[in-house]
Amino acid sequence: MVNRPRTLPGGTLHAALSGVAEAVGLEIAAALVAKRPGEIVYVPHEIAPDHPLALDLGLDQARRLAKHYGGDRIDVPMSLTDETLARRRMVLELRAAGWTTVEIARRARCTQRRVWQILAAESGDPRQGDMFA
Repeated sequence: MVNRPRTLPGGTLHAALSGVAEAVGLEIAAALVAKRPGEIVYVPHEIAPDHPLALDLGLDQARRLAKHYGGDRIDVPMSLTDETLARRRMVLELRAAGWTTVEIARRARCTQRRVWQILAAESGDPRQGDMFA
């Protein structure tokens, strides 16, 4: 069986969550993103009713997560979908339309530095020397 990225209405499921969604369901993966975006979440083996994960996800959901991930850490991404490709495409299209890097960063909801990184990777930034020349 080929493991393909799961497509959602907003894009492709973030790779960091694919295992979680497969093991315990998309609902729990989505709840983690909603309650703990950008955090490294430790999942204990046992979940008490007053544990933060039980309060965030519900006791049954948290215990289900602990059954599969007890003793592990989960790197929770900032969003449920991987917006990398869509953001890259947007940056390139806006730049081609004459937008400034500041305008692009605001529209793409990323840093200006990230805009420059995307543009440099695409065009081969002439300011970068060839390491192997």
